[in-house]
Amino acid sequence: MRLALLVAAAAAVMAVSAPLSAQAGDNGRSVRTHSQAPARNMAGTHAQHRISPDVRQSSSRTSSGNVTPRGRYDSEPVGNYSSGCLVNGIQVNGDSHFYQLYHPQNQRHYADISMISFLERYSRKVRQAGIDSVLVGDISSRYGGPFNKGHASHQIGLDVDIEFNHRRLPQSRLTTKGNAQVLVNPGAQTVNSNFNRKYYDMLMIAARDPEVERIFVSPAIKVAVCDMTKDEREQPFLRKIRPWYGHTEHFHIRLRCPDHAHSCVRQDPPEPKFSIAQEREEAMSWFDPPQVRAQNVALAAALDSQRRSASGSSAVSSVLSAAVKPDPKPRKVFPERCSMYYQSLNIPMKAPGSQGKKRRR
Repeated sequence: MRLALLVAAAAAVMAVSAPLSAQAGDNGRSVRTHSQAPARNMAGTHAQHRISPDVRQSSSRTSSGNVTPRGRYDSEPVGNYSSGCLVNGIQVNGDSHFYQLYHPQNQRHYADISMISFLERYSRKVRQAGIDSVLVGDISSRYGGPFNKGHASHQIGLDVDIEFNHRRLPQSRLTTKGNAQVLVNPGAQTVNSNFNRKYYDMLMIAARDPEVERIFVSPAIKVAVCDMTKDEREQPFLRKIRPWYGHTEHFHIRLRCPDHAHSCVRQDPPEPKFSIAQEREEAMSWFDPPQVRAQNVALAAALDSQRRSASGSSAVSSVLSAAVKPDPKPRKVFPERCSMYYQSLNIPMKAPGSQGKKRRR
């Protein structure tokens, strides 16, 4: 009887130890089960970006359905794109298989977490389209606010310049100038032979992303994109591609304010257009002299007002005469929350407009 009890006990021990031995590797060392393994960082690939070690990762869903990893001490854009700051900005990782950071020595690759999510999503889609890499230019400085020179916007971690270059560069060339291609003929209204299908795809892939608010390009590039677009169903995406001065060597992507940024000021949407022909016509109007452009804009507004009232043609002529010189833009006001944020970090206050007169978006 005692022998039977001992045999039963030994069998029970073997039954318990069998699953444990199944968790051992070929060398006999134990292998952690899922419950024993360290908790996986919910940020996924975002863990490689430089986030403060006391940030606990979580996630939130944007209005378009994309899941954006976030932390307990979240990055947050405050203010508007050309007068604001970046709270708890995250330094973008430069070691990626899908994109490269251009001029990393300038320390202008700090972003909101939604921008980091976009760069990873966008660069992978670009690779799937057969393009080697994305060359990422300026985003924001560490605490946002105006740069010393070069940009009027890029202040809240939601603007990024993408250089016109579709080949992966050697590491030594990332810190030097002259690696982006100029796509527009000097003094002309047309693109040159450097513009090709790959650059068209890069622009349209960005435009189709639901988190993208605007994309700024040279007017000549907008015209070329319209000429290459044959499907009228693409027109809503073309509307995001906005003509602007410069932008012959890079294009500027602007993301919409993310849901977690309650102090982010959204930009008004562009005036609606309804066809590719209208998109092209608008881009071509940028080649008119400034006074002609001002008159055209004023005439359109006056005609619209006339259609809604019986004021007659006198309203058109009076508005035209007053609109040759546009009204000055309102003075930028730095958000109070940004001032308090800078004071808490003991860093110098950045006044709007301190980046000088020669600016780009």
